[in-house]
Amino acid sequence: MDIVENDGSEQLSRHPLLDSVREWDRLCGQTIKTVDELRIHNNRLPPPAGAIEVGLKLRVLTYNIHNFRGYPEEIAAEQWQVNPREKLDLQLRAFGMLDPHVASLQECFHDKKLQLELVEQLGYWGSFFPASYHWHCAGAILSRYPLLDSVNLTFFELNGKVKMKRYLGRSLIRLPGGQEILIYGGHYDPEPEDELALIEQIYQIDQGLQRPMIWTGDWNIKRSHRLYSRFKKMGLVDASVHLGLPDKKTTLKDKGQGGIDYIFCTRDIIDRLESIEIVDQGAATLDPNNSGSIAASDHLPVLAVFRF
Repeated sequence: MDIVENDGSEQLSRHPLLDSVREWDRLCGQTIKTVDELRIHNNRLPPPAGAIEVGLKLRVLTYNIHNFRGYPEEIAAEQWQVNPREKLDLQLRAFGMLDPHVASLQECFHDKKLQLELVEQLGYWGSFFPASYHWHCAGAILSRYPLLDSVNLTFFELNGKVKMKRYLGRSLIRLPGGQEILIYGGHYDPEPEDELALIEQIYQIDQGLQRPMIWTGDWNIKRSHRLYSRFKKMGLVDASVHLGLPDKKTTLKDKGQGGIDYIFCTRDIIDRLESIEIVDQGAATLDPNNSGSIAASDHLPVLAVFRF
């Protein structure tokens, strides 16, 4: 029998966790760092194709999915380490209930293998977006429809410096009937105004793409925050406010009132918005009659429906 020396590299390369990291990295959107890079990238995209309305009720979700909520919190953290499959099962149950066509997810860095399984089992196209300073706050955009383009804007520079503390990603999606929309997912810092200035700059450049925009994510600010008005000045419409819905909390751990998870859109599609809700049932929330219950996250999902 021939003896073949093995330095361990082959075995290491087949390690399932490393394979998951490589696959996650492969699905990451192209990183754009400067104004010039973004303009060049956008200029390479073809003009929007003609579109017809097909009666699609497009279900758009934003959901911070990382942390368990339930049990005493310290027990939940321990349980997650002992049985990580439980987290995947809860997320699958939540997605089965929500049934989004497009989903923006926050805090996707942990359990990359489970996140990839989530995408695979649900049959989505997916793009991941690494975070910067708060590395655990990476995000993802999932879609039932083709992702024509995805870019990671997390490391976009303002005055020569990276300003996003968590992540910002953009995907171009083509819906049935040919309508193309830009979906933005983000996880924002409630303090630095530099992040808002950076977002304004990206928004102004991307207007040249002549596609409707839907901006989603965990803003970490309430509607009373001084930075909230900046989104309105940009020309973005808060879907909940447009439909006159009350300002309800979107986290299970926040004892105060008001939400921090939002779906905004540009004015060219606001008349297509049919509904928006904070989902507080099933796997997305705790059972008030069971002190040992758990939820898929410590955030509540926000789900909007647009007609295309």
